[in-house]
Parts: sequence; structure tokens; C-alpha cells
Amino acid sequence: MEILDQYKRIVSQIPIDSHKYIHSKSIENFISQIENMSEWDAIYVKNKLQEYLLKVESSIQDINSYNGLELFEEFIYPLGSYLKKYGLKRIMPNKYRYIFSLMTDFLLLIIFYPLFFPLATVVVMIYYLLWLKPIYRSKKVYGLFY
Repeated sequence: MEILDQYKRIVSQIPIDSHKYIHSKSIENFISQIENMSEWDAIYVKNKLQEYLLKVESSIQDINSYNGLELFEEFIYPLGSYLKKYGLKRIMPNKYRYIFSLMTDFLLLIIFYPLFFPLATVVVMIYYLLWLKPIYRSKKVYGLFY
């Protein structure tokens, strides 16, 4: 598969700590789903991935969080939305999920001080373990900096 080879060549030129800015796991998941698609959808996805890889390759030296956000908005999000019919799901990065749950727990602590239990954090952990973990393993997820 030429897209996979092109992707691996480009990724090998980017430092490991910058892989998240090109959404490497999302792209890997898109590529792994191509064989499960109809012929027309596969052609469309391959063309979009080619455009994406050309854009990444032309800006390898400038890969940062700002460019990563632009790449997500221009390519990853529209492609992921298009592939929802194949079961792909958008995910929130773990650190944002935990920050949100801790802020919610802090707010609940302020409101219900003597009767407080860190409910939001527990719910987020259970949600991750029971629902998201199997989806991550199925390679049907995409997300910002994923």
C-alpha cells in the first residue's frame, strides 16, 4: 500500500515527541480502515490522505501545536466525520478528559462540601475502561493530537 509507505517515510523524519502534532495514530487508524471500505470511499480517503501527507511533508520543519490544529481542522476532522459510517469515533485526549473531570469534582466539592465524593473522576475512569478501551483497540478512533 503506497500510502502506508509514504506515511512511514514522512513519520520517520519527524521527532517522536512531535508525532502527536501530525495526529499519527489517527492517520494509522484511517489507513487501517481503508480495506474495510467500499471502493469509492477507499479512493476518496486515499486522495484525502495523499493531500494530507503532501501538506505534512512540505511543512516538516514547522510542525508544532498550531500547525497540528490547522491540520486537524483541515483534514483529520472532516475525514473522521466522513468515516463515521464505518464506526470511527472522535475522542478527547486523556489529559483534557481528566482536567475536565477534576474541575467538575472541584465544583461539586464547593457545592456539596460535607457530602462530597469524586464522582466525575470515577465516572470518567469507568467510562474509559468499559467503553473507550475496546474502541481504542479496534483502531476506530481519531482525535486532536491523537
